[in-house]
Amino acid sequence: MTLNGAGAAQADTVVQVPLPGLLDGRTVSTLTGGKVVPWTMDSGVDGGGNGNGYMTQAASKSLGQNVKALPDDGKFAADARHPEIVLHYSNDADAASPQTHPVHGAMGFDFNVPVATYSKLFLIVTSAEGSSGLTVTFTYADASTEMVKLSVPDYFNDVSDPFFILYGNMAKWGKNGNVGEQNHHNLDGVEVHPAAGKMLTKVHVDKTAGGYLVFWGATGLATSAVVIPRRRHERRHRRRRGRRRRRGNGRGRRSGRRQRRGWRQRDRGRERQRGRRRRGGRERKRGHERLGGRERFGRDERHGRRQRERGRQRRSRRQRERGRQRWSSSDGGGCGCRASGAAAPSAAALLLAFAVGLTARRRRRR
Repeated sequence: MTLNGAGAAQADTVVQVPLPGLLDGRTVSTLTGGKVVPWTMDSGVDGGGNGNGYMTQAASKSLGQNVKALPDDGKFAADARHPEIVLHYSNDADAASPQTHPVHGAMGFDFNVPVATYSKLFLIVTSAEGSSGLTVTFTYADASTEMVKLSVPDYFNDVSDPFFILYGNMAKWGKNGNVGEQNHHNLDGVEVHPAAGKMLTKVHVDKTAGGYLVFWGATGLATSAVVIPRRRHERRHRRRRGRRRRRGNGRGRRSGRRQRRGWRQRDRGRERQRGRRRRGGRERKRGHERLGGRERFGRDERHGRRQRERGRQRRSRRQRERGRQRWSSSDGGGCGCRASGAAAPSAAALLLAFAVGLTARRRRRR
């Protein structure tokens, strides 16, 4: 919702009425992200929503066309007939964002307005396949209602009061971006007057069976302060805060001291929590360092153990080789077995061989 005073008396406020949940069609082809995003079927400007649509100026120029198209930002400056009006299409909007509300056959729709007293309300519409009969019902804060009957002219025709042409003499475009007709197609508006001095809350529109209508948006001139409706949880939070403030004011200085004490306790608790986090971080860092040193020590210890084992294996192989050489030399260089007539080894030699073998076995076990 936009609030400003452009195009109106100083006491009036221009209200661009938000339409959440009502808009469900795309009637305007836009240039979004460097590409032309076409209007969608069933929501065009004529042909029951499937004939033609409108296009922004940038999108039309990107296709090499030289015809009149809608403004790129959806804004229409204020003049003597109407205040500034901002519609719901734009080249900067998302490629899938809704722009309008198509109405087929006899149907009705409604929308809430920011609560205020309004001197004027401007409804932006187009009608194709002939005129469309409308019944506009205003609902006020005191639950009273008021009805206004209108007949929206075909968008190809000229209009008379209370209707006006917001933007006229445009071309219309087919689904593929081709120009259907080059001129004399309008975007119309109608000025209606809610009851003076009553707070308007909702507008309901009923359409007759004839014609195909597209509702584009609404803009109002508020003559009182505009009440912006808050969400439910925001209202609840405000009520709770008011109750706390009233209780605190009733208790006087004691309430203020308790509040300050609560703030100090909260700050101390936060500081203790920060300290625990810092100490925990230091402990984790030291633990990682100790663990890293233990891993390095364990890795070096395993490497040394493997080296010592390999040394013992090499020494035992050398000793066994030396023993075989001594036994082979005792038979005089023969086949490796001793001659039958050779002398038996002495006791000293046997003891020496036993001691060498025992020493090698102990080293292997170690």
